[in-house]
Amino acid sequence: MYQNLTVDSIDIVEPGAFGLEGGNAGASCTVFLRCSSDLLQSVSYKPDFPDSIFHITLYEGINLQFARQLLRVLQRFTWGFTVPLPKQTKLTRIEIGRHKRNNGSIDRAYLNKLRRIFHTITSARLSATLLANLSSAERLKLTDAICAHLHNLTAEFPGIISRSSAGKKRSPEGPTHMIGGELDYYSLRTNRRLSEDFKLFTRNHAIYLTPPELALDIVKYAVSNINPDTRVDYGDPAVGTGVFFSALLSVLSSHKINSAIGIEIDAKRVGETRRRWAHKGLVVQTGDYLHMAELPPRTLIVANPPYLRYQDIPPAYRLKLQERASVQVGMRISGQSSLYVYFLLLSHGWMKKDAVAAWLMPSEFMETNYGEVVRKYLTEKVELIRIHRFTPDKIQFENALVTSAVVFFRNRPPVRGQEVVLSSGGNLLNPEHTEYVTLPELTDENKWKVPWVRSHESSAMAPRIGDLFTVRRGIATGANKFFIMERSVAARRGIPEAALRPILPKARALETDIIEREQDGYPRVFPQLCLLDCELSQEAIGETYPSLLNYLKSASESVMKSTLVRGRKPWYRQEQREPPPFLCTYMGRGSGLSVPLYFIWNKSDAIASNTYHMLYPNEKLGRLVSEQPDTLGKVFALLKETSSHNLLANGRVYGGGLHKIEPKELLDVRFLTFPPWLETVVQECLSLV
Repeated sequence: MYQNLTVDSIDIVEPGAFGLEGGNAGASCTVFLRCSSDLLQSVSYKPDFPDSIFHITLYEGINLQFARQLLRVLQRFTWGFTVPLPKQTKLTRIEIGRHKRNNGSIDRAYLNKLRRIFHTITSARLSATLLANLSSAERLKLTDAICAHLHNLTAEFPGIISRSSAGKKRSPEGPTHMIGGELDYYSLRTNRRLSEDFKLFTRNHAIYLTPPELALDIVKYAVSNINPDTRVDYGDPAVGTGVFFSALLSVLSSHKINSAIGIEIDAKRVGETRRRWAHKGLVVQTGDYLHMAELPPRTLIVANPPYLRYQDIPPAYRLKLQERASVQVGMRISGQSSLYVYFLLLSHGWMKKDAVAAWLMPSEFMETNYGEVVRKYLTEKVELIRIHRFTPDKIQFENALVTSAVVFFRNRPPVRGQEVVLSSGGNLLNPEHTEYVTLPELTDENKWKVPWVRSHESSAMAPRIGDLFTVRRGIATGANKFFIMERSVAARRGIPEAALRPILPKARALETDIIEREQDGYPRVFPQLCLLDCELSQEAIGETYPSLLNYLKSASESVMKSTLVRGRKPWYRQEQREPPPFLCTYMGRGSGLSVPLYFIWNKSDAIASNTYHMLYPNEKLGRLVSEQPDTLGKVFALLKETSSHNLLANGRVYGGGLHKIEPKELLDVRFLTFPPWLETVVQECLSLV
């Protein structure tokens, strides 16, 4: 896209500045000329600077007074020039490296044409030495003369530089008419305050811009599912910089676009997006989309909604969303839903019958408990067309570690026998894997995987881990650095063995998946760690173990403020767990030939922290192990045989290839085989249930 792009002209719109508002002495400020180019804006992608402006820098420095004077000079002129560029002008690739300062003593080589223009305006010879020695007053006078000359050119040589639509006076707020209306509670003080709090909150969080090439692929596929004779009414509930609208202009001719609406909560961003796309027909409305109503219905919705987790959404605002979305789709919505869930569900009422929607969002809706409402919506309320899941190692956003999926659906009731396209890897228009899954298959599974994992692929007779084990999370201390330490460190601190328990180090410190036992019960690993765990009162500790009391008194304020620590009595008494015979890693990325999630056979008396799940045999299996100790080896072989693939299939994956599995998910993992010696155990365990 970038290498083949040619630009025939650039609009110079108006002067502007950064950093003049605060007036802080010594702070950097910039004066510039704002530019515009539909072609360049269609490929603009600065994820760390979402509100960046295409501009020509005229001054950058700390002289605030000079910057303000320069801006006033520029503002005396009426701007709005279209400047033609040489034919087939392309973007230049510049490698980023160490900045080299220009040596002021060496004269720069200026083009002859530029020298002639400079002489025409100033009657002086252009040189780097001349420019370097100009006073501030001379610079301002020179700027005024150059601007006057440029503006005269628009009248004398209209073929060279001409007035553009960019120079026409436009309201800073864009179109004055309102699109739709907002709910009545916006006029109430309490709810208006709620909205203002949320606006402030969202401005303080990162914006994840959609890469232009991905936006183009999404729009191309979405449009391919629309009747070619339909004039599109386009909508974007979180329009941002308008990247999807830009892609739409590349895919459809203007006469095929009947109307276009974008909603954005940040008023500053609204202004920038209007400047970019209002002249192309995009109406950008300021407001909180999640609490807007009566917007004109759309035939095409394309969106990349905000990726805020429920913990980051103000509680009162979140409750309002739950109420409104539940009424909209008639479904119960989990309080742990991320913000994108509400965007998706509340857009149902914005779609015309048979409208097509495309949503770029985190793929975790396919696997999580809170994502159940999204899965039900896609299989019960609309006709699901396709889901493309990007692989975890191919994150789509440079500044967000999240695994993404694109979901396409049509606003019509689902057909029971319909097939849905599932794809993954590569890119949207050229995936590495594609398959078709029926709607009943989707509704029958509580986790959606790509490639699809069908229930019958695992033997229906094979037991689940939950048929044989109870799974508990490892313990959470609330302050690991204080409570977990090496044995040698505990000895130097004078902490008695009676107040310590062996605990395993993190999985990356283990050299084998079988943990042998030392004579004193500690694991044969390095480093050997211990957990501070004591049930005595501080008075009793002071009488018997004064060194331990001194250590407890050294606990920092942050340790004592920990929620877990404050909730325990005494605060240094840990959760009680028996040493587990088997463990499973809770999360991991894997590297090389290593797998992200795997089982460990623990022969020691060590417990584990919450980076592990601990597996305890059910009553029947426990009795069998007691009677026949060699059974432990068979069980471990059975666990290993389930393979990392089965664990990964039941778990979930995040951006960058981070895999996780929760206790409930681990309980549902099925063994690959069902050896005869285990049948009696499983049958009795199931009968007990």
